[in-house]
Amino acid sequence: MAYVVDTNCLLPIEDVQFFLQRFKHYGVPLGAVMNTDKTRIMTSTSSQSILPKLLHYQPNNGLSLTDAIAKYSNKNSQMHEEINGLCVLGSPIGSDSYQSTFIEEHLSKAKQDAANLLGGLEDDQTNLQLYRQCTTQRLNHLFPADVYAHANNSTCQPYRLMSMG
Repeated sequence: MAYVVDTNCLLPIEDVQFFLQRFKHYGVPLGAVMNTDKTRIMTSTSSQSILPKLLHYQPNNGLSLTDAIAKYSNKNSQMHEEINGLCVLGSPIGSDSYQSTFIEEHLSKAKQDAANLLGGLEDDQTNLQLYRQCTTQRLNHLFPADVYAHANNSTCQPYRLMSMG
């Protein structure tokens, strides 16, 4: 028995449809069924679709990509072209606004979880151990993200070295 989970592929536009067709062709008989509600095809991080320009300047590639998105990337039963960003292995990849929103939401959730943890137990040592072993581990994947570039400057000041003279 085997599983295919959280696969990420970087492909040239002209290969997207072929790759997804081959994945379906070979995967389905082996039990690897693509979940089109979770599959995302990111074409841009500028919040603007590339499909209109692609259809105009490269109609074959535009039609192929449009068809691939329609068949394999759905959200609420509708074709979904990702144009802002994706979460790849827990890290935000995309526009500055996508990364900022992702980091703020994730840190807010972690803060709430930590507050719930601290409010539920009375023993300080148990709280500390649970926080160290569980809660903080949920943040490790954010380390490669550019957290400080998206931090609110009023609440996150850089460390300054002071000369002692």
